Amino acid sequence: MSQNKISVAIIIPGGIGTGKGNLGVPVLERLVKLLSKDFEITVFSLFRINKDYRPDGFDLVDVSHGVSIVRFAKLFLTVRRHHKKKAFGVIHGFWALPSGMFAVVLAGIFKIKSIVSILGGDAIALPEINYGQLQRPLSRMLILWTLERADEVVVLTKYLLNNLRKAGLRRDRIQIIPWGIDTALFAFQAKQLSGPIQFLHIANLHPVKDQETLLRSFKLISNKVPAHLTIIGEGVLERQVRALAASLSIQNITFLAPLPYEQLPAYYSKAHIL
Repeated sequence: MSQNKISVAIIIPGGIGTGKGNLGVPVLERLVKLLSKDFEITVFSLFRINKDYRPDGFDLVDVSHGVSIVRFAKLFLTVRRHHKKKAFGVIHGFWALPSGMFAVVLAGIFKIKSIVSILGGDAIALPEINYGQLQRPLSRMLILWTLERADEVVVLTKYLLNNLRKAGLRRDRIQIIPWGIDTALFAFQAKQLSGPIQFLHIANLHPVKDQETLLRSFKLISNKVPAHLTIIGEGVLERQVRALAASLSIQNITFLAPLPYEQLPAYYSKAHIL
């Protein structure tokens, strides 16, 4: 362990060194890189890491396994081995289940502090589209158990916090810390509004993003004014989204696969409406 840096263990379900081109979850990777400037960071990934990925400024450890109980045993043994060398001061789980719960349990075993970050689906219940972990009694119970016992809890938005309160969360000390953006990379650029109006949508193609409303709305708009829609992303609804665009006879649309984070500002700067 560095003499000047506190050693921090981070548990993630995936999102670093995963996906096509190692895209993962770019904002999560950038956050870890920023933390590594002030802390000695070791990330334990519950999802298999791509063999060609090389972490920059932090350690990344693969503890993936197809069987949950085996995965936790593997995580426990691996964290214990690293803890003996680095003496972690805190263990941080991103997303409540399973990472946050694992972080709380391991922190109790190793007598260190725990942090749990709530990031979206772990504080949502949308039964209409069968989305969100709060809609299931068992997962809701485990999430509340985890958050009541964590030393610190961080949520992205007040909306997520309100959902947790409605679900029964009683603890008082909770930090609301949004994930910001790199303003050096994503800087505002003023532009004239001229045709065709450029619409941009960057997201997973998933029911929670409601691309059906996007396409039907864009069809109404493009019937009246020159417009073009660019969709960047992939997901479980990709085939259905493309099929809907075809059935609506939307010609002025471009579908792109996920792009590296650094390439996205060019699309934002070109767009008029996000």
